[in-house]
Amino acid sequence: MRFKTGLTVVMIAAIAVGAGCAKSRDGDPTDFLVISSSPANLQTNVLNSSVIQLRFTEPVDHRTVIGTSQVILVDQSNSLVPISYSFSGEILTITPGSPLGPGATYGVAVREGVRDIYGQNIETPYAMTFSTGISIAAIPNWPPFMITQQPGQQQLGPPGTFTVVGPLNQARAWHTQTLLFDGHVLVTGGERTVGFTNTERSAEIYDPKLLNWTYSKNNGGKGMYYNRAGHTATLLLNGKVFIAGGTPNGKEIHNTAEIYDPISDTFTSVASQMNLGRVFHTASLISNGNVLLAGGVVPISNPLTILTDTMEVFDINGGTFNSTVVSMLAQNIFIAQPGQPIQAGQLPMGRGHHTANNLPDGSILLAGGYTPPDYVIPFTTTDAQIYTPDTGGVGYMGVIRHSATTMLTSRACHTATSIPSGEAAGLVYVFGGFSNNPYTGACASGEVFDFNAVATSPTSQFIGQKGCFTLLAANMSATRRGHTATFISSGLVWDPNKSQNNAYNTIGGLILLAGGAGYTGIQTTTLPTPPFFDVWIEPVGCGCTASTITADLFDPWAFGKNPGLPFRGTDQSGSCFRTRNASGMISNIPQVVLGRFNHRDTGFPNRQVLLTGGMDCGGCIPAPFEGIILSSCVVYNP
Repeated sequence: MRFKTGLTVVMIAAIAVGAGCAKSRDGDPTDFLVISSSPANLQTNVLNSSVIQLRFTEPVDHRTVIGTSQVILVDQSNSLVPISYSFSGEILTITPGSPLGPGATYGVAVREGVRDIYGQNIETPYAMTFSTGISIAAIPNWPPFMITQQPGQQQLGPPGTFTVVGPLNQARAWHTQTLLFDGHVLVTGGERTVGFTNTERSAEIYDPKLLNWTYSKNNGGKGMYYNRAGHTATLLLNGKVFIAGGTPNGKEIHNTAEIYDPISDTFTSVASQMNLGRVFHTASLISNGNVLLAGGVVPISNPLTILTDTMEVFDINGGTFNSTVVSMLAQNIFIAQPGQPIQAGQLPMGRGHHTANNLPDGSILLAGGYTPPDYVIPFTTTDAQIYTPDTGGVGYMGVIRHSATTMLTSRACHTATSIPSGEAAGLVYVFGGFSNNPYTGACASGEVFDFNAVATSPTSQFIGQKGCFTLLAANMSATRRGHTATFISSGLVWDPNKSQNNAYNTIGGLILLAGGAGYTGIQTTTLPTPPFFDVWIEPVGCGCTASTITADLFDPWAFGKNPGLPFRGTDQSGSCFRTRNASGMISNIPQVVLGRFNHRDTGFPNRQVLLTGGMDCGGCIPAPFEGIILSSCVVYNP
């Protein structure tokens, strides 16, 4: 809707939502709007003793009105008139501080920041005018906002650029982000102050058409039942989201879970508790619809924590966790020796900040992460296991075996991206991460796991076994850890290296590598003895370099190297190339607007990528950790 100013009187159409309209994202039958006013818009001969009443579709959150400039009354010269407010259900009453002047025009405006009691912003700002005289005069520079397009009509930038979209209502990092079946995106929890001293229980929903966020209205707008950061969120086969674990404060660890239903916009607490509280674990959907929770940090004797080698399965039908899989024997904290039997439900070594990827045969690749050779210093590992679940039930956990080769670089806080279909299905691309075994800081290197490749090295104890890691010839443009890696399906993308048309047809898809931070400094072992809970939040004894604003596009199909060969893991093919920056200028370094790490990503079917939140930092443990948690969001348009 476009507002006109000058001699033309502002005309505002009241929008009423009929009973037959589709249900809104917040679970209520209507969007949050002003639907009527008293006096009415353009009414004349209004009594100078009148109060102004605005009727909304839902009750107003008074905190977004009182003490703000979101709802105002102005006189004919566009000067603010002192007012007070009162609230009764959907009606907001505005009382002038003194009687209205005779023969005068007044304006009332409701700005974009007003929300309902459930946290939803007003759908469309509202403005109206009335007069105590016989005519309406023009108010200069009225209304106090301009709407140049309907909500949802924001245009993304040209191909190869990032566009700033509506920010999160709450800044957050270490949150979860889940693409729902209806195309919306659910974000839950996260830390809101660096160091996990304050975490979130709120949840927000992103509308890809309106390019903005609204709070979930569950629990009176509070969202989940528990504050969580470092938790997991898994999209189930029925469209619901299973949320598990996390930490409320950097010291305690949750053994609780809850399920989000996007149809009713509600969270339901799972009655059964996890066998172990977990944070920085992984959660993988099994083909039978159950969820595997693997590794992570667990409480041993609060506040002492440790990286665990255990796994457990949540039975979606029974609503319970398998109670037979946890083994917390003392020796389990150490790396398993070659030939040592692996107990059911027990990983060969404890790990956290690792990755988990589903493979074509239904098995799951668990790779890297921090692992505990002792209680104080976490080291990164090259180790990788393949877990084949028992899909017949949860009584028997299945089989764990080593991959044919280990990773070429030890990594934690890295990314691992699966190619979902086509000839490259079964390939998992691993990039970046932190490596301190030996210490190398953050990595720019990449490697690929080929599920179909067979180990042939005579020095390998896994000769003839499937699953090999191979170093990639291409490095990223920056060292990254805590970054994101998003698969973009096949299609045309911007390529500054092409002299004509500036477009490149990606046959097998691309991977967008965005943000992340590096590390400098020297690994140290001169640390306090336990309890020292920060040891599992960040690597210790280092300096954290500022997070990067750069992004890379990785083409696994031999672009620029072996253009005639389809990529397989042993080809060492693939290439990183860059696109345009956020301003649309040709550049080899695209900008993600703000440097960020520990953010989250979502790839949409239309090939766009949403990046949300995260953090930027100055230094890290053991020096004072300075940083900020971000609410900004950007969308990459390929």
